[in-house]
Amino acid sequence: MITLTGKRVSEGIAIGKISFYKRDQKDIRKISVKDVEKEVSRYIKAKERAISELDELYLMATRDVGDANAMIFETQKKLIEDPDISDEIQKRILNEEINAEFIIQEIIDSYISDTKKRGKDSLATHEADVRDAFTRLIRILQHTFKERIIYDEPFVMAADEIYPSEILQFDKSKILGFITTAGTLNSHTSVLARTKGIPSIIGVGESLKEEYDGKSVIIDGFTGKIYIEPDYTTLTKFRKKRDSNLNYRKNLEKLKGKENVTQSGQRIAVLANVANREDIESVLRSDAGGIGLYRTEFLFMEN
Repeated sequence: MITLTGKRVSEGIAIGKISFYKRDQKDIRKISVKDVEKEVSRYIKAKERAISELDELYLMATRDVGDANAMIFETQKKLIEDPDISDEIQKRILNEEINAEFIIQEIIDSYISDTKKRGKDSLATHEADVRDAFTRLIRILQHTFKERIIYDEPFVMAADEIYPSEILQFDKSKILGFITTAGTLNSHTSVLARTKGIPSIIGVGESLKEEYDGKSVIIDGFTGKIYIEPDYTTLTKFRKKRDSNLNYRKNLEKLKGKENVTQSGQRIAVLANVANREDIESVLRSDAGGIGLYRTEFLFMEN
């Protein structure tokens, strides 16, 4: 049995087999373009399709994870529509006579690198959003549309990073949990994992090896521990812990909509702590009586 440690993002226990997620994206090569006007038109059509897809994702997200979390995709849409970025892409196509995909990848890599050098710590939280938005654009240009999922049966997904749109679109009945080598606790990907109640651990680093693909695994979302090829004793222990946690959650669900009154008749205000706008959806979903503490320092640091 091998034990790995990461940062716990979403509580819960997941037991299954690991499958490493592979995006269906071709290598981005630098290609000379003869008809630059046609290439600009190809980019504009891809941008329009990306915007349309993000509009659909926004509507899906409002139903699935609420308005506050759905704003992630409005933000991504604004990135795609940004006139400065769009103008730069078109000018470079015309001046350098090379393909749109290569230019987009260079611009985004340069933007993220420059922002990091300037010490913009908040980018670490939202880098996945930037890459998610423009990976969509590149995917459309490359005509690659389907993600490859290895198992038909439920499994634990492993990846370097998982984008917010992927969290939303994956079939929750097939995904038992997430493990990633990178990621941040306050990223939109982490927020969505918590909102959807999927046990998740991030920041495992290079200790998460592709040679573990297909092996049995336990995710302990309460401690950030991962057990590869667990022994019988460990497996039995965590099966009991998983079942107990599921029963606990089911019992809590039964309390929604009921008044917070003790057996002696004392009414109690059950309020929630909030660190950002995404937390509001959790407050509403949990049927809290209101907000007891708003952590304004997080709002300050994000801006």
